[in-house]
Amino acid sequence: MTLSHCWGQADCLKLTTDNLTELSSWLPATCLLRLYQEAGDVARLLGVRYLWIDSLCIIQDGDKLSDWRHESTLMDKVYSAAFCNISASTASDAHHSLFHDRRAETYMWQTVQLKRQGQTSVYRIVDEDTWRTDVHDALVNSRAWVLQERLLSRRILHFGERQISWECRENNAAEFYPEDVPRTILCQVNPSPRQLSQFDDKRVALSEPEPAYNDVLCAWEDIVSTYSGSRLSFSADRMIALSAVAKKMAQVLDDEYVAGMWHRTLKQEMLWAVRDSVPISTCSESSYRAPSWSWAAADGSVFSSGRVVYPTEFFIEIEDYHLDYVTTEVTGLLEGGWVRLWGALKPLCLTRTQKTDELNGLDWEATINTTKYQTGGTIMSVALDTFHQDFELQNAESSLYCIPCAVEETQGFKIMLLEIQNRSRGIFRRIGMITHLDEESREQILGPCDDEHSFPCEEYRNGKHLIRII
Repeated sequence: MTLSHCWGQADCLKLTTDNLTELSSWLPATCLLRLYQEAGDVARLLGVRYLWIDSLCIIQDGDKLSDWRHESTLMDKVYSAAFCNISASTASDAHHSLFHDRRAETYMWQTVQLKRQGQTSVYRIVDEDTWRTDVHDALVNSRAWVLQERLLSRRILHFGERQISWECRENNAAEFYPEDVPRTILCQVNPSPRQLSQFDDKRVALSEPEPAYNDVLCAWEDIVSTYSGSRLSFSADRMIALSAVAKKMAQVLDDEYVAGMWHRTLKQEMLWAVRDSVPISTCSESSYRAPSWSWAAADGSVFSSGRVVYPTEFFIEIEDYHLDYVTTEVTGLLEGGWVRLWGALKPLCLTRTQKTDELNGLDWEATINTTKYQTGGTIMSVALDTFHQDFELQNAESSLYCIPCAVEETQGFKIMLLEIQNRSRGIFRRIGMITHLDEESREQILGPCDDEHSFPCEEYRNGKHLIRII
């Protein structure tokens, strides 16, 4: 069995290079914190001899965390092969209990008699948010690592505050719903092991019709949306904490994994945007996670754009890309990468139009190819990848550009925002996206620019620039 739990800030026994020999020979139960002891009790009651706890089964220090890096790539084997996963849904750390005192009768069905059209019938009162409250929004499921553990596990026992819930690839149940949780309640929350299990032992080849591929991408987008909004203690783990799920999806899609996206739909998926109007992080080079064109480079929940649901016209073409991996795992940690693409660069200025200490409701004025556009309404929105107080320096140095990427029937123009990193070599970094809904601005957005042949790029040809985004 395996345990999913919150580490919290509590000091607890961990496997290290110093105590490896000692713990390999003997681990007294009294050395374990309360949560670990109780998880062991559950395993014994179910007749299972072994319990896998990450902090005790992976060496937490050592030469560049070599054991952790190796073991973190094997999570698909650990969780998918385990008999059952124990989820400590509400425990904030290992000092807290897996169990809760409660009055079970308070959670019994409540019924009422109602008279409708002359007939009296008995109706059951249900809480339609019970699964969301007890499982989906549980404290432990706010952890990014736990999402992967949950999606890969065959069976899960969620020990919640109100009840125990059951989740597996065929059924969802709880003490409220011992036979089966109604689908009307489950459909409100994604992703789940049940959703992912529909792709078991299936493969969507490149020859498959587009709807089949899009069905899998729909599941992947749900995963990315939930995962990107989950908590990580270390932001550098953003790629590796989803690695095991990515391996499974790569097999299903029969496609190449590209820094959190997929080769076949890379052009669409690069149009992701940070969900919040004001991103939660500032730009930092301290720990590399992914190239700027990958959603994994940003903090906070993101919108993905993998599916082509509506007619879309693209204005960019990907020439090639390259990724540098820390290990041989192509779904794991990255230490560099770039993409080269063709598109029409436009000079850009971004100016704050709302000076306030409040972080919500920031408005921007975007000047694209000498035409000014105002945000704050429904016509145009700016989604920055990292927080910027302003762009006064970049505007003064003319280091901001943008590139129209696509226009969608319902969502309008998708315009990628770029900042020069090396002018002579045409190297840029992505800093955000603009969505513009006004079709009447098509000529201004797509029209030629003065001196566009002199814009920073590797090559200029027929109104298009070949640039490199890192």
